[in-house]
Amino acid sequence: MGLKLINNKKLRGLKGNMKLSSAMPLDANRWLGHTLPSGDFMVMFIYHQGTLSMGMAECEYDLVKNMQVVACQDNPLSFFENITFEDILLLLEWECDDYLDAYYN
Repeated sequence: MGLKLINNKKLRGLKGNMKLSSAMPLDANRWLGHTLPSGDFMVMFIYHQGTLSMGMAECEYDLVKNMQVVACQDNPLSFFENITFEDILLLLEWECDDYLDAYYN
């Protein structure tokens, strides 16, 4: 995996600063997770042609509205390769207590 976080001051606090209570794939390139401790916030990840976007919100409508690119592939030849949710967790240094991965692996 050649994903690298975008060099942005706003994204510096993103790495290693979150634990998800649960997560699941929505399709092959979209994932939805819920934050700990209360699960009040949802986090959505969308991977498309070498870019990883993330949105966090209390309701589903705001997830899409709050989407922002957080990482991109460092090698253009990797743009069309799929990534896994585990790749995202490794990149962000996050943890997830319960991941349902029944449909897309």
